[in-house]
Amino acid sequence: MIASLFAAAWAIGSLLEAAAVELGTKIFWFKFQAVVQLPMIVATTCFVLEYAWPGRWLTRRNLALLFFPALVGIVMVLTDDRYHLAGAALWSKDRSSPN
Repeated sequence: MIASLFAAAWAIGSLLEAAAVELGTKIFWFKFQAVVQLPMIVATTCFVLEYAWPGRWLTRRNLALLFFPALVGIVMVLTDDRYHLAGAALWSKDRSSPN
């Protein structure tokens, strides 16, 4: 259920990104999708692991190991305006074009 809620939020973000006209608005919805997509992947992975062998895979340690990369990714996306860690590929096209 949690993964489905994140998937619905991701779909809404995708729809709003496609409907946006201004570049700043498109970038906001793109970042929103990136922030929502990471927990969605972790929640789906947790569902699959719990379905495969209930009680064996989802220990506290394994949950922390699953969520840590997602948290790092979310922090990278949210601090991208300052450190430019997550959007380097997005901005590299703009820097290579002649002014």
